[in-house]
Amino acid sequence: MRIMGPVVGMTLASWALRQWVDPAATPTILPTHPQWVGAWWIGYPVLASLLVLTSTFLVLMPRTLPAARERNLERLRAASRLGGAAFTSYCATLRPLSHTAAPGILQELRRLSKNRLFLTMLGNQTVFWAVLAGYYTFSGKYKEHQFKMAAADASEYSAMVGLVASTVGWLATGSMLTFLKPRIKVIILFTMGVSLAIVAVSLAEMTVMCERDDILGLSQMLHTDVTSQHTIHNDITRDFDVNIDNVTRHPGVLGCMSACGCSEIYSPVCVDTRYTFYSACHAGCTYRNIVNGSQVYGKCWCADFMRSSEPEVSERGARREARSGVCSRGCDTLWVYLALSTFNGVLVASNRVVANVILFR
Repeated sequence: MRIMGPVVGMTLASWALRQWVDPAATPTILPTHPQWVGAWWIGYPVLASLLVLTSTFLVLMPRTLPAARERNLERLRAASRLGGAAFTSYCATLRPLSHTAAPGILQELRRLSKNRLFLTMLGNQTVFWAVLAGYYTFSGKYKEHQFKMAAADASEYSAMVGLVASTVGWLATGSMLTFLKPRIKVIILFTMGVSLAIVAVSLAEMTVMCERDDILGLSQMLHTDVTSQHTIHNDITRDFDVNIDNVTRHPGVLGCMSACGCSEIYSPVCVDTRYTFYSACHAGCTYRNIVNGSQVYGKCWCADFMRSSEPEVSERGARREARSGVCSRGCDTLWVYLALSTFNGVLVASNRVVANVILFR
């Protein structure tokens, strides 16, 4: 159950993020688009209902389970039959109804505070989970941006890696401890080795990346005060009004983008599956259609400059179309990253098993 919990949660998140945030509306962009907002809220009512259901059964549990009650009664009957010192000794082990465990807890805490091995492992696990909390929180977003995938796909990959890694790590380490029965010193050395291996694999993960594509128009938006431009073009809220005469007087793709007077709203489009523009306005597109639920832009004048250094003005934009979203060429290093993530997950699961063994001992 401990393994399936995160897997079910990430699978539910993957499905929810594929749905548009407003179920009553029809989106005009794909889940891979940066402006896509998935139905993030679906998981909360579903999981809240499951928590209420399971909590109800926990509340209904008796103070003492029937089997334990029968065992206690049988011991009490046996002690009463013996009588004398046996009955008095057994009664001394019984807790009063108003019993509180606070004094015993304080004594145990004082005892543990003097155990150097326990404190060392506690510090190790505190730092360990402080690092992993950030890793698990942002690993999905890292995959989403580094490998140009939708948030739903990133969550799905995380669920797959988590299921395989946790299962293999826990079963392998648990079997090793069960059959080999190593001494506590060997377990501690194993924990140290696994911790160092996790650091090494995490550093190796940082070196795996895809070739980064330039976003045409990004540097222009970073160095231009768009509020001072005379024409602000928003390709999301209204139709296009690119001034073609003004565009033709500015040769080159940079000049063309400057002449369009585009807004700073990031809404990337892909031209020829190779060139990603900051927005359809930066590509010089003059109209927009909705094809199969996706935005398709046509006659993209600035994009036509990517075909030739000096294209004929009469042919500009005649064959250039752009599709909503960034260009995705595929990335073979994704599988390398997933393999390293899975191996890292196996090491993390192994570390948790041996750490629990040490702390319980």
